[in-house]
Amino acid sequence: MKRILIIDAQPEMRRNLTTILQLEKFQPLPAENGRVGIELAKKEKPDLILSEIVMPELDGLLLSVARQRQSPFRSSFLRLRVRSATFVPSMSLGADDYLTKPVAKTDLLGAIRSRLCSPPS
Repeated sequence: MKRILIIDAQPEMRRNLTTILQLEKFQPLPAENGRVGIELAKKEKPDLILSEIVMPELDGLLLSVARQRQSPFRSSFLRLRVRSATFVPSMSLGADDYLTKPVAKTDLLGAIRSRLCSPPS
């Protein structure tokens, strides 16, 4: 079963993503911020990381930098952000894909399946 780390500060979003992934036979690993996410990534070695960009404590952009420097972050990395015209910084810091919130289930699952079938970057 593929493990997907979900890092999102919004409890409702974490619950929704967790439910969707469980129904699709993935093993979701929810984390409420980047610091908790880093610890879970080190411990669980997820196949994919799905992270919000704007979060308290350690935001998704800094998490992208950490991913580039540390082996626990060799998994594919998908970014979530409320609709915005500026997503270039996220992509330039190592995101493999970029999804806007609210994300449609089909878009989410398509991006996940695409990344899980591709070699990690």
